[in-house]
Amino acid sequence: MEFGIIDCHAHIFPPLAEACGFADAAEHLLHMQRAMHEHGNQPYRRQCDDAVVTERVLWSAEDSSVAGRREANFRVGRCGRFEWEADGETQYVQFLPPHMVDMSAPAEVVTRERDYAGVETAVMQNDHVYGASAEDLAGARVR
Repeated sequence: MEFGIIDCHAHIFPPLAEACGFADAAEHLLHMQRAMHEHGNQPYRRQCDDAVVTERVLWSAEDSSVAGRREANFRVGRCGRFEWEADGETQYVQFLPPHMVDMSAPAEVVTRERDYAGVETAVMQNDHVYGASAEDLAGARVR
């Protein structure tokens, strides 16, 4: 019996600076800012020298509600990064791979990558970071 390779953790999403299924891009940005506050896999860094920054400035540690959001000019960067301002300097987290130039993962590109690697099928994952995209996922063909 022959079994194909299954990618058990795949994502598809439009450019993250867009609304991506939310009412507007600002609402989506709010969800992403909260997610980057909670994200701990990659460190925050200062852009000027790439030094690790330990202070979490994106959200109040004491208030998990929307009111806990801190003004930091949080934004979707390029090449896998989310960026913001703190203490007069740009900081970032390298959340996604650097090849994600426009911070998107179109189904067609994900499918081509899987085809190239010999992957038969993929299990799709979702998170608010990628948008309110249940309909996009339901209609996607990533084999």
